[in-house]
Formats: sequence, structure tokens, C-alpha cells
Amino acid sequence: MGAAGGNPDDATGWNRTLTSALRTAQDPRLIYSLGDQVNSANDQGQYEEYLAPEATTTVPQATTIGNHDVASKSYEQHFNRPNVSQDHGEGGAITSGGDYWFIDSGVLFINIYSNSHDTEIHRRSRQGPRR
Repeated sequence: MGAAGGNPDDATGWNRTLTSALRTAQDPRLIYSLGDQVNSANDQGQYEEYLAPEATTTVPQATTIGNHDVASKSYEQHFNRPNVSQDHGEGGAITSGGDYWFIDSGVLFINIYSNSHDTEIHRRSRQGPRR
């Protein structure tokens, strides 16, 4: 959501941005968020504000974990990530993480856990979908 000077400002800005984007997109298949859904990983109020707009309950989301989302299990508890890599970034006892992938309408989406800079591990985990 960001750090616009306080949670009410962030929540209002997020709602306005999402509403405008969805009006422009006209019936989107999904919302693709590129990280930092919250500013503080342990702040459940910020997750509530992120998820408050009606569109977050009616349009599927694919989220990328940002550096502000990592420091607790909250990210994993709020967002379903299919096919999380067993080789890399599953998170820890008190952290969230992980590369993951999914296919929607014949398009392969690969979501890289960019908080890890270990390119060798990402390379191995991107071998992903096995048929």
C-alpha cells in the first residue's frame, strides 16, 4: 500500500488507485500486485486496509511478496500461492517467502521471491511445472 504518512491516507490512496484501475481495465481477470502489500509485516490493520476494497473479494489476486511483507507469517496467511517452490524460499518459522507459479487462461505466470539474490537457487526452482 505504501507509506503516505499514515494508514488512513494509505488505505484511501489504495482504494482510489484500485477503483480507477478496475474502471479502466473493465472486467479484469486478476489483480497482479508487485509487492509490499503492507508497510509493516506484523500489522494486521494494514492487511485489513489492503483487503478492504470490495474488488479484493471479487477479483482474483496474484501477489508478489515484497521486503515489507517478509518479516512475519501474515503474508502467507492472507494470500494463496499455488505451486510454491519446495527448493527455495518457502519461508521460515516466523517469515513468509517463496517462488511460485500458476497458469491462467493458457498464460504461465512465474513469481520470483526477489528478496533472495541467490540466482542459482532461483534457476533450479524455475524448472517448476513438471508434466
